[in-house]
Amino acid sequence: MTSLSTSQNSLFDPNIKHPLFPVLISGCPLSSNDLVQYPLEIGYDYSKVDHSIFSTKATSLNHWQQLLPPIDQAHSLGEGNTPLLKAPRLKTQYALPNDLFLKIESANPTWSHKDRYNFCVINAAVKSNAKGIVVASSGNHGASAAAYAARAGLHCTVIVSHDCPPHILKFISSYNAEIVKVSHDLRWPTLRQYVLEKGYHPASNYTDTPTGHPFGVEGYKTIAYELFQQLHFSAPGAVLVPTGYGELFFGIWKGFNELKTLGLIDAMPVMVSCEPMCGGPLHKAYISGEFPISLETFSTKAYAIACRKTGYRGLYVLKKALSQTLLVSDPDMLEAQTLLGAEGVWSELSSASSVAALKHLDLTQISPKKPIVSIITSSGFKDLIENQ
Repeated sequence: MTSLSTSQNSLFDPNIKHPLFPVLISGCPLSSNDLVQYPLEIGYDYSKVDHSIFSTKATSLNHWQQLLPPIDQAHSLGEGNTPLLKAPRLKTQYALPNDLFLKIESANPTWSHKDRYNFCVINAAVKSNAKGIVVASSGNHGASAAAYAARAGLHCTVIVSHDCPPHILKFISSYNAEIVKVSHDLRWPTLRQYVLEKGYHPASNYTDTPTGHPFGVEGYKTIAYELFQQLHFSAPGAVLVPTGYGELFFGIWKGFNELKTLGLIDAMPVMVSCEPMCGGPLHKAYISGEFPISLETFSTKAYAIACRKTGYRGLYVLKKALSQTLLVSDPDMLEAQTLLGAEGVWSELSSASSVAALKHLDLTQISPKKPIVSIITSSGFKDLIENQ
């Protein structure tokens, strides 16, 4: 089986299609403008999909290669195939009529959902004959990109802010990545410099309006495919997603949308974005109708989803799908993190947003017969350690 990917399509105007290569990391050059950059998504020839891939258990992302951009299993670290755990105590705690499940993305090789993304990114970099990869991140993304670069034999530079905690620096450097410390505002300009002057492939966004990597986001679709199999070939009633730029939120939605396109599910789950209450650019963009939107500096301990800007992908889902956009406070996330421990799950605080949001969920949109799934994106050891 080979990839059925055909093109890079503008998410703003699907009639605009570009060849699969070169990878257009800066968004669509034809539909973007000086004010906003619109991301690209990968198009596929769905008429040729072998439906039997959904009836046989997936043990790796390679199982889904028909519905992913071109990938080589040699670059895999064993990402995907993460557990789905029933959470009866949390169901009782939040007085849910539905069964509640936790999708444990911290079971990935570098303990976060970013491994699905970076497996696809590293394949794009190798096929593009890149001299290395570069990423701006002070957490999950940087460590994951460094691991996959090491696996593929590519040099990796990770650009971090000066306040990056020592345990994260150690995590990143363990994969022999180069670490460059700059002020927070210089991370993207420095990344662009590596791309333009050194020929490195960018593993993270560097446009003013976040666009993300068009191949990387496709890796997130596999969460939806796995949930479909783990829930006995059906879709959940709702999926709650910790949300920063909205790429994971979009990827999971796209996976379910493809299942519906292929005739494998009748109805889509309610997609629920979960952002910090003190920020929430996606929520504010959707409620206000303004895009792009940029927030002033704010403070939250959920640093992995503490974004001042939102990308178009998340807004696209909120406009297209039955969805909810919820804001959660730091105390609620801390409470949820503690409650997750009682289920045997140690979650990063940002990940706990998908559980904290359960108390704000509009259950009238969700059939009580369908389960709810909270995505647990990362392990608790990724949190910032205070006073270190």
